[in-house]
Amino acid sequence: ALPIYTWKRSGGFWYPAKNGFMDWHSNCEVPGPRIYFVWCAEGGKSRFLYSDDGKSVNWITEPAGWSMNIFNIGNKSNQYWHAVDSGGTDRISFGFKTYG
Repeated sequence: ALPIYTWKRSGGFWYPAKNGFMDWHSNCEVPGPRIYFVWCAEGGKSRFLYSDDGKSVNWITEPAGWSMNIFNIGNKSNQYWHAVDSGGTDRISFGFKTYG
């Protein structure tokens, strides 16, 4: 049987084409899985940046239209640093966290 999860909204954001970004943060105060539904006006511009180890930077370049980013927020001893850069296109995201 598949596990049952309760999802609660963890964020809703509009990143404008001009100077749209969210700086590096870890959300380690509220650890757990996240899923973000992302809409971008233009593909290949907006990026979700992340660091698994706090040293190297990786990113996902997002397509036009809808996509999903799924990741796990660690606790204070195992932080998952992440940021967003709209890259000159409008970007909207709706995030959810699992409970249960």
